[in-house]
Amino acid sequence: MARLGGVLLVVVAGAALADDSLVTFTASQTTAPLAYVEYLPPGYSTGSQPEALVLFFHGMGESGPGTDATSVFNALTAHGPLQQVRSAGTGAHRFQSTHRAIVLAPRNPSGLWNATLASQFFTWARGRYRVDADRLYLTGLSAGGGPSWTIPKDHPGLVAATVPICPVQQVWPVTANDAVDYRHVAVWAFHGFGDPMVPREESIRWVNAIGQALSRDPLLASVMTSYPGVGGQSAGSDQTATWTPGGFVWRSGVGAMGASPLRYTLLDRNDHFIWGGVYSNGDVWNWLFAQRRSLNVDPGADGGVPRPDAGVDAGAVADAGAVTPMDAGAPVPDAGAPGVDAGGSDAGVAPVDAGEPSVDAGVVEPDAGVREADGGVDDAGAPLDAGSMMAGVPDDAGTVPPEASAAIGGCGCGATAPLPALLVVLAFVARRQRRPSPSRSLMPPGLSGPS
Repeated sequence: MARLGGVLLVVVAGAALADDSLVTFTASQTTAPLAYVEYLPPGYSTGSQPEALVLFFHGMGESGPGTDATSVFNALTAHGPLQQVRSAGTGAHRFQSTHRAIVLAPRNPSGLWNATLASQFFTWARGRYRVDADRLYLTGLSAGGGPSWTIPKDHPGLVAATVPICPVQQVWPVTANDAVDYRHVAVWAFHGFGDPMVPREESIRWVNAIGQALSRDPLLASVMTSYPGVGGQSAGSDQTATWTPGGFVWRSGVGAMGASPLRYTLLDRNDHFIWGGVYSNGDVWNWLFAQRRSLNVDPGADGGVPRPDAGVDAGAVADAGAVTPMDAGAPVPDAGAPGVDAGGSDAGVAPVDAGEPSVDAGVVEPDAGVREADGGVDDAGAPLDAGSMMAGVPDDAGTVPPEASAAIGGCGCGATAPLPALLVVLAFVARRQRRPSPSRSLMPPGLSGPS
């Protein structure tokens, strides 16, 4: 084993329950529906208290098979919360210095996220780890923003907060009816104002729908109505909107002001790759970990009705009958009725078993030149403001050919173009974003990585 920047990297195959470590599970080493990388806070393996859980969903550029441990590790620690853990000691904000949490990042095999697989991983993780049912958080970037939006809808009453970053829109329409379950979920969404790959409208539709569900008044639910930019142009600075019963209020900066359950930040950037600054912002983590499912209320026209403790996981197949191997191969005790969250600490849920082999693939630095990318998606089929786009030029990754740029701008994510065509465009853009660079070993002398 070795320690890098304060984070223990388990490099011996077969080790398990390695606290304060980044541990990789390939598809053959876990009962989860997807390969994943795990971080457990210090003292987890010897403790008994439930812990907060953060689920991170990567972008399209990090998709790939779950069979090679090194590839899985590099992809899932390249961005997001696990990148923050991995880079601890290099100046990046490490949220664990202030907040304890289990962090899990599954790997999507290919293309856009499969909503069913993401939902199944969510259900599996809740039953697998010693999770505080009041502090279950989601975040995802680009294509990974899809699960960050849809899981709270598919599993009503279970998620405390979600942070989608420049998210790709899901194929089903977004309306106030779709967003009704978000009246009890805290949301902070981020987007670059002139994102050339995933237009800001993708997140605006969600924010508007949630605002309408909260206010019960469509006239108060358009976040851009009060945006300080003039003529469809950027305001010239980062701006954050918070929802109030009287409508959205914009303030300059990226701050977690007030107690609003819904906030939306538009960064003054013509860039898709905004997530590094979001995940390194300590205010974002402080806001996220301050959210509690039991404290979420519906602050709408009825004056603030406490969220009903639904507790029923109405999404993927319930955990009933699922057997998770433990040290002696016994099934995990059921914390309650099948598919029902007990509403408090999952005292009956066993921690990660020590019997599953774990391989830490933290032996190869992520390719610094590989940047996740998704094709621009405008599911309304409407053109964006001419002044807010980069005319199809990705951030320092080369120019998108005219035919690809046209496909990106006109894609309707199922509305004006078939899904296979969308996947072709997304795959093309993802390939163009990859810039090979030599990888360097993080292993200390005398140690070898997984074979």
